[in-house]
Amino acid sequence: MRSRNISQHFGYEDERQFKTYKQHLFIDFRDFLSDVTQNTEMTITVNLTSTITLYNANNNVTSKNKSLGIPPYEYVKTAELAAYSIPKLDDEMYIILDIPEFSTRLHSSDYDGSYDKFSILYFDNSTMNTGDIKPMKGANFDKKIYNFNPPDRLFNKFTITLRKHGGDIVKLSDFGATNDDTATSLMNKISFLFIFDIKL
Repeated sequence: MRSRNISQHFGYEDERQFKTYKQHLFIDFRDFLSDVTQNTEMTITVNLTSTITLYNANNNVTSKNKSLGIPPYEYVKTAELAAYSIPKLDDEMYIILDIPEFSTRLHSSDYDGSYDKFSILYFDNSTMNTGDIKPMKGANFDKKIYNFNPPDRLFNKFTITLRKHGGDIVKLSDFGATNDDTATSLMNKISFLFIFDIKL
């Protein structure tokens, strides 16, 4: 007796077996933050489609999370950090890349900082001073890939936060900013290149 494919019979599909394509997404912090000071925290929310406006208690606009104006990514299988550019932190060998949508990837002895975060990003400390910049490949020590299980049917938003050991959010002063002008200059150097594996 021929066995029937139960998943096809009931209209189910193994979502892990579809063909995919690579979609590159470049994120530049200067497109999300403006009027920064040395105390500005390095966290942004990337919205592919919808723009989110935040208000304070007096109903005044405090910030607007920029929309990229592109359709949501459908059936995302993986997300990879391909490259990044971040100024050197003062007295630190690495920076923590916290993306809650790509969390639980990393176990760590730093439970309040890097534990369950997406990745740590090392600096080339042999040649870099505080605030120096050197673009790096994402796969400098390991491939920084998050696997969606199951694939994300409609991926539309993610948040990027830079943290120090212990979990504090990085401020522009941590890169050596001493005034608004140097804060802006340092913020302009922060960018990321992601590659998403998406269903055709």
